[in-house]
Amino acid sequence: MEKPTPDLYLDTINLSKYLPGEDCRLCGEPTCESFSRKVKAGRGSLDECPRLEERLKKALRLIVEADKVLPSIPLCQTTIGVKPGLSLFGGPDSRSPVLVTGNFLYTQMVVEAVLAIAGMDCYLLTIDTEGYSVDMAVTLGLFTGEKVKEALERERMEAKVNHGTLVIPGLAGENKEEIEEKTGWKTIVGPVCILEAPAFLTVNWPQK
Repeated sequence: MEKPTPDLYLDTINLSKYLPGEDCRLCGEPTCESFSRKVKAGRGSLDECPRLEERLKKALRLIVEADKVLPSIPLCQTTIGVKPGLSLFGGPDSRSPVLVTGNFLYTQMVVEAVLAIAGMDCYLLTIDTEGYSVDMAVTLGLFTGEKVKEALERERMEAKVNHGTLVIPGLAGENKEEIEEKTGWKTIVGPVCILEAPAFLTVNWPQK
């Protein structure tokens, strides 16, 4: 009998929104939407789209090859916290995005694995959610503007980046305004599934 695994929200990802959207049929499918379904089902390859930019294709491949990217983690019903802090990926500079997450051990493992494999230049700001995952932290009122503010000040982020912008998990989207009010930083609501983050940032960062 297989052990239950945590829900990483892979079903929330819509590949088609990252495709050219021209329905050119060069991939052999009538629409970009049908091509995305084919690829996500494992019956096609992103390489079949000749108009997909290479950098974005690399990011989308993380989604398609999720089983090769994600570390094996158990379903955990207890809190296991890691020390809040700042992690650097690639070679981030003052223009690089600042992603925010909670300090649940398995959340940290998954997020770090994805960002490392994606080869992104970014900062990961881990706030103190008392060892709860992001969804539980939001429900329990632990993923707050005050916690984000404390982390920003502790890590002196104003001295590290020049854009004053945060990217929070989609699961914490309902707290966007409160986080902006408490921190004074512009807040972008990122995707629900971390596997989508590289593609999301490829398209949306730097900000227009």
